[in-house]
Amino acid sequence: MQQVPAFKCVRGTSFAVDAFGYGAIPGITAYFLTHFHSDHYGGLGRAWSHGPIYCSEVTARLVALELRVAQEWLHPLPMATWIQLQGCRVILLDANHCPGSVMLLIENQGQLILHTGDFRADEEGLLEAERGMLMVHRCPDVIYLDNTYCSAAYDFPPQSESIADCLRRVEGHVRGQPRLMPIRMAILIGTYLIGKERLALALAKHFKTPIYCATPRKRQILETLQLPELELTADPHEAMVHLVGMNELNAESLSAWLDAHHPRFTHVLALKPTGWTNTASKTIVHYDHVKVSSKRRGVISIMSVPYSEHSSHPELVLFLTQWPAPLIIPTVSSAG
Repeated sequence: MQQVPAFKCVRGTSFAVDAFGYGAIPGITAYFLTHFHSDHYGGLGRAWSHGPIYCSEVTARLVALELRVAQEWLHPLPMATWIQLQGCRVILLDANHCPGSVMLLIENQGQLILHTGDFRADEEGLLEAERGMLMVHRCPDVIYLDNTYCSAAYDFPPQSESIADCLRRVEGHVRGQPRLMPIRMAILIGTYLIGKERLALALAKHFKTPIYCATPRKRQILETLQLPELELTADPHEAMVHLVGMNELNAESLSAWLDAHHPRFTHVLALKPTGWTNTASKTIVHYDHVKVSSKRRGVISIMSVPYSEHSSHPELVLFLTQWPAPLIIPTVSSAG
């Protein structure tokens, strides 16, 4: 069995966080899951029997649906509500990451511990963290920090700005197409199992269109999230916005997609939303006009969007400046 990294276990407690791939961990009696991404829930499945799992209600629904973990192990907790657990006080705060994602604020024997999980500390995320700190009127003594973009090279705009800029650019791209023929544009957004929902919802609202998702598994996930503003359609030709896998954002796949949906759609704009597109050496937003054949040239484009659900480097600096802690423990060992 692989050795458990020290940052997976919360100091001074019997809690482990996002540590399901190590079997039963000695001394651990409560397992927390911060959100439903595979690098955090890895190891969970039908056979889980090592202890109770604490998470948000959204995440619990996803774990039951996708991983078939027995209900007896799942203990969903309400948001922004203190609970007593094994001698500690614990509260879940919105991590501003993906649906159901949480930060953990833990009081234990006079020590205050903040575990950010994966989080986005832009304006919205900072307000949520501030809400938690005001509850206890003090700064954390220890912060377990999502340091995914802990390098000065990663300086991308707040999520709200990225979305607004993306809407302007997509609108400009649609209007900028030659009018020699009717333009029927499809917007394909690269996504994972969950994540990127805010961008998709903003585009759907802007263009007054429902959203189509071709994968039954992904559709079921979206329905499980119970997003009130989400309107899905079962007809791909009714929707201008389509959700696809990140691995489909390439010339061959996009050309095949357009062939399959022609003549309903004549053009494709594929959006690749990720913070990794933004480094000091890369353009914030750029287009690649995919050259596949003379028949398709100029009608398929890929746009990289600096949309991330992790904190940028400046946001991390501001976050730690506002809530300085004597001890910072990184939770992403491979980050720069």
